Amino acid sequence: DQNFAISDERIKELTDISKKYSQTIIEEGVTIGANATIVCGTTLGEYAFIGSGSVVTKNIPNNAWTLDLSIL
Repeated sequence: DQNFAISDERIKELTDISKKYSQTIIEEGVTIGANATIVCGTTLGEYAFIGSGSVVTKNIPNNAWTLDLSIL
């Protein structure tokens, strides 16, 4: 059994969602396959195609395809 204290300031810092997440933008016509992972803060351009199982960590331009080729 351990005792510890967290200051009110630290609690506010830990619970302030605006500091933890960035907006993810999914534009018109985007297709996202099953089990794809989109990291927050990225933008998926118009009519982009995100293949099943892909992990998106960077912005995807309009009309681009992303595929996870590790399954082949």
